[in-house]
Amino acid sequence: RTLESATGEDGILKAGSGWTEIFIYPGYRFKIMDALITNFHLPESTLLMLVSAFADKEKIMKAYEEARNEIDSMKNYIMQILGLCVNGADPATCEPEEEHNCSGSCGDCGCDCGSDCHH
Repeated sequence: RTLESATGEDGILKAGSGWTEIFIYPGYRFKIMDALITNFHLPESTLLMLVSAFADKEKIMKAYEEARNEIDSMKNYIMQILGLCVNGADPATCEPEEEHNCSGSCGDCGCDCGSDCHH
């Protein structure tokens, strides 16, 4: 935003100081910028709107979803290494345990649900 504010309509960057009130969103015509390096933004933030000005929103959201999946996988891996699995997750994988759905009375299904049996 700063560089765009300091760039004239002629595409020349000018030295100076001041404030910017530019709101960059899809469809914005950039005067000087042609790339952006950024970090991970919340899905409904104005910063994600700025990122979407550089590419099709569908592509940005697809990349965002892939990044979230990677972050979730990495978080689970780190939690597993540290032994910090939460919410009754399987300590070997930090993945939620599958719900036990045996039928009949306790012990009839052949599982070892023991005291956790909810028949």
